[in-house]
Amino acid sequence: MRVNGEKAMCGHIKNSWSRGNIVRTDIPTGLWLSERCETRPGPEFLLRKYRFLENNEFEVVQYYYEDPGCFEPLYVMVAKGRMVTSQPSWLIIGAQDGEYELQKVTIIPYSKEVAKKLAHKINQACLNVVLFPWEPMEKYDIMHVKSESEEGQILIDRDCTSALNWSLHELQLFMIQTQAHHHSLQRELLLGDIHSDPSSRQIYRPTGFQDPLVERHSSLCAACRKLLQADVYHPPRLHYRAHQISRNIIGDWLSLRCETRPDGIFLTRHIRFNNDETWRGVFTHYKDAACKKSSFSIYAEGSFENQGKSKIVKGAANYKFKTHLLKIRPEDSHMVSFLNSEKSGGCSEGIVWKKGIERTIESTTGCKALSLKAPYIEFDIVSIEQYHHRLLLHLGQRSTEGRLLTSPHDRPTSYQSPLIKCDQDKVKAITVNQNILKTQVTKPDMLYAVQPKQTLNGSSSVSSSNAAAIILTFICFVIVL
Repeated sequence: MRVNGEKAMCGHIKNSWSRGNIVRTDIPTGLWLSERCETRPGPEFLLRKYRFLENNEFEVVQYYYEDPGCFEPLYVMVAKGRMVTSQPSWLIIGAQDGEYELQKVTIIPYSKEVAKKLAHKINQACLNVVLFPWEPMEKYDIMHVKSESEEGQILIDRDCTSALNWSLHELQLFMIQTQAHHHSLQRELLLGDIHSDPSSRQIYRPTGFQDPLVERHSSLCAACRKLLQADVYHPPRLHYRAHQISRNIIGDWLSLRCETRPDGIFLTRHIRFNNDETWRGVFTHYKDAACKKSSFSIYAEGSFENQGKSKIVKGAANYKFKTHLLKIRPEDSHMVSFLNSEKSGGCSEGIVWKKGIERTIESTTGCKALSLKAPYIEFDIVSIEQYHHRLLLHLGQRSTEGRLLTSPHDRPTSYQSPLIKCDQDKVKAITVNQNILKTQVTKPDMLYAVQPKQTLNGSSSVSSSNAAAIILTFICFVIVL
């Protein structure tokens, strides 16, 4: 369905959401590359280059940068090891739970200043490992397997990766899918999400995905070409493109693909920011990782305020988002039963929920079933970049632990999956039908709406931890097909 004034490109992008398919595989093979400069909590800016061999061995190369455009390299980390087991994920249908063994991790600093800082950190985690000053362009082991005992137990000579809060636990969850891209389908490798608190990375087992890596032959991927041409002594440098923190965010922004969140949440987003500093939108949540079977939609609207340049995340601006109105539309019978059940804790007192019918969440009672209530305020970060002659909007990543963004000190230091701008002209007003949510825009992940878990008897339930996450997903805007 279309929105008044919706551009053809918006419709084309939405049609591509459900065109992806999951590729069943036990172990990923081949060479997989970052599509663009990535931002991790911290913040850390990096490019990834992962090679998986058919004998289950792998080599991971991660280039780290000073800037969000991946132009000024700091150092590179190279990890070698092997995937040891894989089994279907109990949380995400079509994904695999994996286990891996590291054999060696090395690091190469690219400047004297960076070498000094890295050596200091490593010495704090592993005393007497750094006996001489580190030099740029030299390779240093920070994790090494010494041998394997007769009983098959791995004996580690040293492991100093904790000094950098570094791990490869992203390999513990993976999935390969095909995705519509420039009138064709390309294969993508999704690896496990990274904990929003860097100090928890080494103990966190992923329950969602990062932005995908693409196969080496992916078309129209400038980062891919530079990664293929690079080596650890000649790091890739993308063309410098500062994120446009002052660029106008007015217009329609859509999910590039079916998105995932921790705890097996799948959704798409469509956001519209208006000239009068108001926003509106819809989150559509799905039962499956391909976003083919919708479960429920959340419509929201509110206001926003640009509070200036971020002092923590380069290229980002600080924003304050307010949510004034919330509506929910259940899309299947399981969700209807859940919202109407006493077990859910209720969702707006006195409302009888029906499939396909939207209802407004009252400000006095809220929706206990999904931990939703308005009005609500979140403090976030925003940046815009140009990619293949189109604009991408980055909104802050939500806390893995469910911490709310209720003060400026809670702002994220990394981003969710980007949204793509699909309109170029002046955007007309969005209309909302009382019975049918037409494509509108939702505010970011303040509404981290949680997918109710299906029980063995087919009923739905939401865990307390998932319910707590719902309200903080609001800055993650979603869209209905």
